[in-house]
Amino acid sequence: MRATRPWRQTVLGWFLVGIAFAECVGCDESRWHEERFIIPVDSIGVPEQVAISDTLCIVFYGYIGGSSAFRFAGFDAQRDSCDLWITAWGAKRWNDRDWFGAPVVVLLDGEQYCLHGLNEGWFRITVHQPGGSTLEDSLWVSGNGEAHPAKMLP
Repeated sequence: MRATRPWRQTVLGWFLVGIAFAECVGCDESRWHEERFIIPVDSIGVPEQVAISDTLCIVFYGYIGGSSAFRFAGFDAQRDSCDLWITAWGAKRWNDRDWFGAPVVVLLDGEQYCLHGLNEGWFRITVHQPGGSTLEDSLWVSGNGEAHPAKMLP
């Protein structure tokens, strides 16, 4: 014997699916707002030394926001032969019905920016911060595996 659902359950099920679909489709994207901001980077992780042939990966740490409305949006970077200027960007997205999102801590916790093709010598990293301040670090790029210049001193 074949089991059948009463027609009322079927109609009610399709009615609920239709309401859910209409609610989702009816969302006006113009109601959504996104604001980008510079993430305050607490610290970066860089090695003391890399070889010219290596890929340098810089690891970033910081606080993005206090709700699920916040997210990491990406990096903007400029580079020359011995310097990298980089900004970590976050975004807050909300709509007219939900300003805050779920209460969670959103961190910049190990996001990486990697680059290769470095020149031998000192390489400086400058991270732009909110308010115009910067966070800086540097590392030695070795040509033939030679020691870091500071370590060559007696």
